[in-house]
Amino acid sequence: MRWPRLRFSLRTLLVAVFLVSALLGLSIRFGPHLIWKFVQSDISAGIVPIPSQPLAAAPPKDNLVICNVGPVSFELPAKMAESVSVHRGIGGVFLRFYEDDRSLFLQLPKRYLGALLQHEIDTFPEKSKITFPRLLKEIADGQSADFSFGMSHGELRWHKWVLTTRSRMSSDIDLVQYLWRPDLDGYLTSEYSYSAHTFQWATTDRQWEG
Repeated sequence: MRWPRLRFSLRTLLVAVFLVSALLGLSIRFGPHLIWKFVQSDISAGIVPIPSQPLAAAPPKDNLVICNVGPVSFELPAKMAESVSVHRGIGGVFLRFYEDDRSLFLQLPKRYLGALLQHEIDTFPEKSKITFPRLLKEIADGQSADFSFGMSHGELRWHKWVLTTRSRMSSDIDLVQYLWRPDLDGYLTSEYSYSAHTFQWATTDRQWEG
């Protein structure tokens, strides 16, 4: 019994090599994009940015006095500044200023230890030196619509990290207001359902935060 002879022309071989190379190249270039878009769709879809705006200076309704705590100076309603107590929590030591039905918890300034999840963003050299408030602003701005197959692998990694981190953030934050100054970056979050506002800051020389 004679087996049929298989004949391959050089042209057929070149076409086959080209197709295999093309498929391999496409899988290397777009494989991570396809996995993120379709396999990890529970994280990659449906995330929209948290509304944000610059923090505007509003005319005070109270008589204000200047308070100094370590390297930080700030203004506070005079009556609220008359009542203060000390509290210890997970984030450190806090001063509570209060008056009637309103209060302010001030974390004592501490030496800057690095941005949120610093050990993770150190793998992104272009992002590893941003301050804590600016990192939070980028996370709050993250949205599924930012995805593009034109992203480089590095851009895709950052996009994935931002959206994955966003999925762990509180869903009660209604508004983000940010303050970028030459000496300080600040980030105010508002949760109207709890009538609570949180201001987080860091000096741009990466020396102090609170």
